[in-house]
Amino acid sequence: MSPLVDAATLADHLGISRDTVYRHADELGVIRIGGRLRFDLERASTPAGESAAQTGTTAPVPTAMTPTRAPRSVAPLLPIRDRRAA
Repeated sequence: MSPLVDAATLADHLGISRDTVYRHADELGVIRIGGRLRFDLERASTPAGESAAQTGTTAPVPTAMTPTRAPRSVAPLLPIRDRRAA
């Protein structure tokens, strides 16, 4: 196992932005340690890990119709009333 590095170090190594590393963390083999993200430099440098981060084509792009997360509440919304009528 190669040494674990942070997102900035991996980004420099791969020649990509740190934001791209975060977006593709799972594909790059992220290891979560106490709330921090660490990466195995050797694993993330494999062709599968590199191409996923550099092309950005493996993750589906969210659309307006694709929820990115579950709603926090399932409570019904209150009706909207017209202020002019009151």
